[in-house]
Amino acid sequence: MYFPSVRTRQLRRLKQDLSITTKRAFATSTWSNLRTQVRAYLLFTAYFKLNAFPASLQNLCLYVQFLSRSFKSPQSIRNYSSGLKFMHVILGHKYLFTGNYVLALVFRGIDKSLCHVSQRATPITPNILLLVHAKYDMIQVWT
Repeated sequence: MYFPSVRTRQLRRLKQDLSITTKRAFATSTWSNLRTQVRAYLLFTAYFKLNAFPASLQNLCLYVQFLSRSFKSPQSIRNYSSGLKFMHVILGHKYLFTGNYVLALVFRGIDKSLCHVSQRATPITPNILLLVHAKYDMIQVWT
């Protein structure tokens, strides 16, 4: 019968604590976004029968191109690729594509082809304010 040593149990507990601490580094919504980003990448690689991790430059460029077919914002595509960088680090793989010229060219081309322009919200007009005012009895609001 095998009984783990005190050191082995302490190391196991230390690893569990580290996992909990790492998870606390991000908000729940951030973890949810990362799960969504990685799930999309894994579905992409499974469908095309590509190696998921560690990603190759070609697979990463193909994935970015694939996302550009359904995303309207280049920034969203960048966020998804950033999620892959995070997963590489978490899984212990090296992520060698930060500042990569070929990947930068792909993103530059996507920036030009999508031409996404953020739109500001329209200002509140006096007519809108009158409509809002009509919905509320100001005497009840102040009491």
